[in-house]
Amino acid sequence: MIGRVVYLARQPRSALLISSSNDHVQTRIHPWFARNPIKFVDGLKRRRTSNKVTNEEIRVLREKRMNDDARKAEEQRQKTLAKAKATAEAQSADEEVLFARVLSCMTDCGFGSLHRYLHHLMTTKAQHASSQASKHSLMKVRAY
Repeated sequence: MIGRVVYLARQPRSALLISSSNDHVQTRIHPWFARNPIKFVDGLKRRRTSNKVTNEEIRVLREKRMNDDARKAEEQRQKTLAKAKATAEAQSADEEVLFARVLSCMTDCGFGSLHRYLHHLMTTKAQHASSQASKHSLMKVRAY
């Protein structure tokens, strides 16, 4: 029996065994092909077809999308506000700690109160310190 194997696909097990003996050709199909039949494809892509949608369904879908977008935008705004509020509270707490530290340093240096320190700062005879205090006061006034 003389035989040859013809490969029909790239997989090695997908072969058709053709054997010839005397005058007739005997064909035997590989068991894999018996379970998985060959499908011929013409190479063209299938056309996409649109689903039939009514105007009412389109309107409902548009309203749903608008509502979802509005809800998401509101949630995003709420998250942004909460984040900004938390940041402001943390910064305010840090500033309070810093202010308490500076105030305790001023009282430790001999100034009884903040008013007495500021009065001394504004009426000092030291030109450099007076200039800095004046500039700082003017910058704060312009900021408000």
